[in-house]
Amino acid sequence: IRRSRPPARSQASEIERTQRLIAYLEARAPEPHVVRHRLALRAGLTLAALERPEGLGLEAMVLIETAVQDILGIDRTELRRIA
Repeated sequence: IRRSRPPARSQASEIERTQRLIAYLEARAPEPHVVRHRLALRAGLTLAALERPEGLGLEAMVLIETAVQDILGIDRTELRRIA
């Protein structure tokens, strides 16, 4: 079995940005009661990982950004203005 190294830890600013993105998604997405489930599925992450973004690497942050874009139907420029 091949084991990979744990993801690089993200910086505090990236953690805060991820938290802002999730909060924005929860406020704007259709069906907010299932938005974290949708985000986890689209990003390929667990719900537990979304609860603790400090444990996510930078690659996971990109996956979250892309999933938020897809769910809200916005482009990266608009996403960067938001968070």
